[in-house]
Amino acid sequence: MNQDKIWNAFQNDPQLLRRFEAKPRLLSLIARIHPGQAILNIGVGDGSFEAMAQARGLDISSLDPSAQSIERLREQYGLGLKAQIGRADKLPFPESAFDVVVMSEVIEHLDDAAVAGTLKELERVLKPEGCLIGTVPADEDLLEGQVVCPHCGTQSHRWGHLQSFSRGRLNAILSTSFAQVAISRHYFADVARLNWKGRTFRVMKRMLLRLGVRGTGETFVFEARRT
Repeated sequence: MNQDKIWNAFQNDPQLLRRFEAKPRLLSLIARIHPGQAILNIGVGDGSFEAMAQARGLDISSLDPSAQSIERLREQYGLGLKAQIGRADKLPFPESAFDVVVMSEVIEHLDDAAVAGTLKELERVLKPEGCLIGTVPADEDLLEGQVVCPHCGTQSHRWGHLQSFSRGRLNAILSTSFAQVAISRHYFADVARLNWKGRTFRVMKRMLLRLGVRGTGETFVFEARRT
């Protein structure tokens, strides 16, 4: 599977981007960040997080393997060298550079070796007591997302997911590098894009989650702090 092609397509094709409802998820993360903190966003999507950060006067840097995405951020938001092409397990940033690192819908795209390398790099670039915040799909069944390429016959996940996380597994992985880990389960949907049926479904999903009833299409939000 060529992850670069998948990410480049989904991040730069407006038709594909329309399928994802990132705004509520990203707003929930940026609400956890305080003014004056230096932030690194890994995996830039369509640049919505960078726009939100700048609107709040936050000091934002960005990393993505897609050169096209990074060039767009540099031009659109004037980030210059604060936006870098690269991978999470080999961060092109100095030690103790950031108060917060954001990884929203990224870790599920990494294999085990890349996850381990990423956590080591996060320890390096985060300041003492710095924080990693992010999201992953909750209890995803990877087989349900399997598709077959009509050209070559290769089977892969439709969005390039390589990992599935239960709350326990996510906690165990993050705890190898972070002393304080908090995980919560959410259902995100952009109300502005929903009709009355979608809004009713959203209300029901959120009520069921409060009662401890879990379903599909939900998200783990995590926060892990360095010692």
